[in-house]
Amino acid sequence: MPVKAHDAIADLRARQIVATALAAAFSQPHAAVDRGVPASTQAALSSAWRLVALPHAVVDPSELQPGEVLPTDVDFRSVTRWLRLDPIRRERAGQHVFGLVISKPCSPCETDHLPYGDAFCRAQVLADITGFYRAFGVDVSSRQPQRPDHIVLELEFVAILLGKLADAFGDGAASERVDVCQRALASFMRDHLTTWLAGFGQLVARRAEDVAATIAEASEREDVALLGEVGRVVCAWIAAERRCAGLAPTRGIDVRSLPVATESNEACESCECP
Repeated sequence: MPVKAHDAIADLRARQIVATALAAAFSQPHAAVDRGVPASTQAALSSAWRLVALPHAVVDPSELQPGEVLPTDVDFRSVTRWLRLDPIRRERAGQHVFGLVISKPCSPCETDHLPYGDAFCRAQVLADITGFYRAFGVDVSSRQPQRPDHIVLELEFVAILLGKLADAFGDGAASERVDVCQRALASFMRDHLTTWLAGFGQLVARRAEDVAATIAEASEREDVALLGEVGRVVCAWIAAERRCAGLAPTRGIDVRSLPVATESNEACESCECP
């Protein structure tokens, strides 16, 4: 296998591992093991992230989209530590940040972050996402039912495309497959993940910081803060993947205008079920 093809495959596999890990980080804690990040893979996460972040070490901050973070400015070990936490502790920390049901102000679903509330536009976005999944034979698991625009499913779809790209690069005669997967990945990133994920990550980080300051129990406070660090990693990941896809930053996103969650688990008037 040519050296360049080997390097491309190694890069794609590292990106696939990272995307899968971030999907697991936002999965239901007791389901994370089923989402593709076994303990043996977790040990390689930091190495995979270094391979992902290194090409973006000299990016000028002016080249970042609002809400994005330089990949070299985050500690990816926070994701590994988060995944290794006891599921009960992760569930409790997640409830502090997201509430007991999906919260509009801190929702892990794309269409809840649309700048407009038109039901028709929302349905169009959901249909487009579902169309991407169907085109590549991806079906939402009935064991873990989630909305198509949930961060877990969107990140898992990116991981699937990266895996298909790596497989295609391993086949010297698969240039057409490479082109199809690359165009699909760039389109999905442009039309969906880049429109909301950096803002979501910032929102998680801010919410976790605010909540942690109110928690008396040390380990619980640390767990919430750790989830906030995972949110910052998301902001760095989207910057790296956007640049890998050759997408220019979108300047029209105003992260500062995102609402800050204020509901508590005891009084959650603004929350809505998925």
